[in-house]
Amino acid sequence: MSKLNAMEIIAKDDFQKSSVKVQRALVEGQIHSINEFEHLKKAIDLLTMELFKIQNKIKN
Repeated sequence: MSKLNAMEIIAKDDFQKSSVKVQRALVEGQIHSINEFEHLKKAIDLLTMELFKIQNKIKN
């Protein structure tokens, strides 16, 4: 994001500024996707732990 901020500052015309805005939107989308993936990963980990607990209760 810092590079995009720098590009925005030195943008000389509307085309360059618009290009930076598009790139910023894409990067923000990627960041959001990564964050959502992390949430899903945590949820799967919690679910797996619960399944192991249930499996251990059934065995005992």
